[in-house]
Amino acid sequence: MFKEGQWMYNKCEDGAWGTSDYLDTKEKAIKLGVDYYEGESFWVGQIEPNNCGVGVNVDNILEDIHENVSSEIGSEIAEDYLCDVKSEHSEILEERLNEVLVKWMEEFSYTPSFFKMTNVEKIETIDL
Repeated sequence: MFKEGQWMYNKCEDGAWGTSDYLDTKEKAIKLGVDYYEGESFWVGQIEPNNCGVGVNVDNILEDIHENVSSEIGSEIAEDYLCDVKSEHSEILEERLNEVLVKWMEEFSYTPSFFKMTNVEKIETIDL
């Protein structure tokens, strides 16, 4: 698993970075990149976590609950159910649900392993 701030090397600047291991220094990434690409140019970059918007949208959840209740007891009876939830209560619910979601993801190893690359630099091996 990567740590924020580690370095990698890659054949191209964009796309999926997965050629190398996660390295603690830029210098180590350059050295291993030179060996791996045998004289060809390559890129090094630094890892920054990217959680990609992991979380719940409480409005969708409340709507789903409303639809489930309406289908079970009738839309006329449940017409206004959960339609007047105060925004501060909605925010509290969303925060609590996201806390539970994150704990669940950590417990069962569903935490995203996505990252983005920053401080990306082209390494011209001819200059080394």
